Amino acid sequence: MGDALVDAALELFFREGFSSLTMEGIAARLGVSKATLYKYFANKDAVLDAALERYFGRMTEKASQLDRDAPYPERLGRYLRHVEEVIRPAAPVLTGDILSTTPWAWERIALYRREVLLARLRELLEEGRDRGFLRGDLDAAIVPALYTAIVDQIARPDFLLGWNVGFEQLNDSVVQILLGGILSDEGRRQLRQAETWQPLGSAAAPSRHPSVGSPPGSEKVGGRLG
Repeated sequence: MGDALVDAALELFFREGFSSLTMEGIAARLGVSKATLYKYFANKDAVLDAALERYFGRMTEKASQLDRDAPYPERLGRYLRHVEEVIRPAAPVLTGDILSTTPWAWERIALYRREVLLARLRELLEEGRDRGFLRGDLDAAIVPALYTAIVDQIARPDFLLGWNVGFEQLNDSVVQILLGGILSDEGRRQLRQAETWQPLGSAAAPSRHPSVGSPPGSEKVGGRLG
């Protein structure tokens, strides 16, 4: 019962945020009595703490299952997709809510991003730079922070309303532009050879791959946004 409550609470917080909810409101939305909720959690902070812990554990386990023996461009693309999958569910509602109202929870999210999620992305970028797949002047510390900030922004419903595209399509364009800027010539060649690689795990056709690694401006990557 406790595990099921944590899973349901996590989805509730993603959907409605945290600060406006009470223990009574959480219990009602989860379909249990307030007494049952208090049996497992001392207060609503404890519910949020357990929900975040569950989410971090789930995402860490998922990251550990990514194929580390795959070609470098494929590993980088899959991990960028993983970063998006971690950030996106919380970004529209929960992140903004706790950023202004629940500092301890935001610090937990920020710590996970910094010490786990983005640390691995930085390692991948450093590997790519050292192996010649990425530009030699790449700052491997700035790119993860930049990508995180972009995903945080474009996942917001009010931002998406300004574009006639969905999140997946917009984020796909972001990754295309990002890779176009950081890949070396060798990295682009390797990317074009990775016929089965789809940067965001989508069902896109292989024919799009050459444009993913092309320098910004060589194709109208974002042209469909206008």
